[in-house]
Amino acid sequence: MKGFPFVQGTDGHVGPRQPMRNEDYMLPSVNIQTDKPPMSWFLCADATKMEAESEPFPTITRPQARATPPEQPAGLEHCSPKALARWKGDNYRLQPYHYENRNMVVDAHGPRKLKPEEQLRLMGFPTNHLELKSRLSADLKSQLIGNSFAVIAVARLLVGLVATEEQVVTKDLTEVLWRVWKRNETKIQHMDKPWKLRFGSAAADLSGVGSLRLEVCRLAGIPLRQYLDPERRLSDEELLVYLLTRNGTHKGADIRMDLGMPYAVGEMTRQSIDPSSWTWKVLMSYAWKQKDQHINVLETIAVLDLFRKLALSVKFHKSQIVILVDNQVALSVLTKGRTSAKALQSPIRRVSAVLLASEVLACYGWIKSGWNPADGPSRWRARRSHA
Repeated sequence: MKGFPFVQGTDGHVGPRQPMRNEDYMLPSVNIQTDKPPMSWFLCADATKMEAESEPFPTITRPQARATPPEQPAGLEHCSPKALARWKGDNYRLQPYHYENRNMVVDAHGPRKLKPEEQLRLMGFPTNHLELKSRLSADLKSQLIGNSFAVIAVARLLVGLVATEEQVVTKDLTEVLWRVWKRNETKIQHMDKPWKLRFGSAAADLSGVGSLRLEVCRLAGIPLRQYLDPERRLSDEELLVYLLTRNGTHKGADIRMDLGMPYAVGEMTRQSIDPSSWTWKVLMSYAWKQKDQHINVLETIAVLDLFRKLALSVKFHKSQIVILVDNQVALSVLTKGRTSAKALQSPIRRVSAVLLASEVLACYGWIKSGWNPADGPSRWRARRSHA
């Protein structure tokens, strides 16, 4: 019976599985009607779809450059001569129908295919999803995207995990999901703007993180502030610090030396804290005095200088303070309070002394450099010195 799978029945009988009938393959289907988001959400600012803007793009596939066309490419017999010429000029990377006008984009440089960042947005990923792989070529990025899945489609299937049928009966969930995506995508694109628009008072309207639950569900029970701080002893900033400290963990993680990754990822999070929850101002700005020191030492001393400045004011004594650090080494030794690196032992001891004297409880959080409000101002002084 080679080639036939066997199953064991409940009566203990073992035998070949019976062929499935056509009706066994029939699954219930659901027809979902929704309004499509505008194409401007996904294409670059200067780009438009060449033709049939209301029609969707074809399924994103993995590109592969070839010297000769592949055997029996999909849709070849229905393609126009212009599409076939573009297909050949692009080294037969995609199926030939991708090069039809209705599946192309036009910008100031003329007709082109979708860029990887546009493909990411169409698939429901954020624009910066592959930013850590920025050295990858456009082909390699499209290889990853073409081998992925549509995020919004998966999210639509998983809605039941965060909302009940009664809560969403009057909602167009697909439209809501795209709206949540758009809000977060706007925040990401906002990060390319000048510092004051990113972190100053003008950025207040982009604070917080969008979520499906907040869109479709009303908050049940007692509001969070009334539950945690009924007498309103805490300011908004203090309550936010309190909520962040509740998410902290004292547990470490063993690191795999071959991969440089933790065994238990959940205990060593790399999720950046969102700085748009606050508005920021420059408190200190100065040039490094000992530029020959390693950057890990300089970043740790910068935190020490901040604690020393805060300790001069009585209002910061006996308080909890959240410090955002983008240097992983400095973050780790500050959190642990000790280190075997001799160069870091002196600033760490001084940090501990200042915190002990001012009775300050420090809570450290990681923030990626691109989101760090202190990253831009740290370069202003260098620009002024060259002016």
